[in-house]
Amino acid sequence: MMINVADLVGFMAAGCTVLAFASPTMVPLRCAAIAANVLFISYGLMLSLTPILALHGLLLPLNLVRLYGALRQRAQKKAAAAQLAPAVPAAPVEDMHPPLDSVSPLILSARKTNSR
Repeated sequence: MMINVADLVGFMAAGCTVLAFASPTMVPLRCAAIAANVLFISYGLMLSLTPILALHGLLLPLNLVRLYGALRQRAQKKAAAAQLAPAVPAAPVEDMHPPLDSVSPLILSARKTNSR
């Protein structure tokens, strides 16, 4: 059984569509959908399938706009997270605990009682 180029492109387009549906996040979903649109447009051109050309000709710009929005939103979230992050590096773990002489005597006595 010999597979022709048009069928191969059609199967690749279908595979990209499955990837888009299986994607858990928006950016990979849109990338897979754009790849599927391009492949389906190629498939439609090879076999003169007007409904396929029309559908994916409309979906391609929509997916491009949505991908741009998702990438912009991702960049905004990263920028917001960077603004919330501390400007100085985190202190080493040993510096995070106060010296024992600054600890309340009540806490020290509780530690001694619990350690027995």
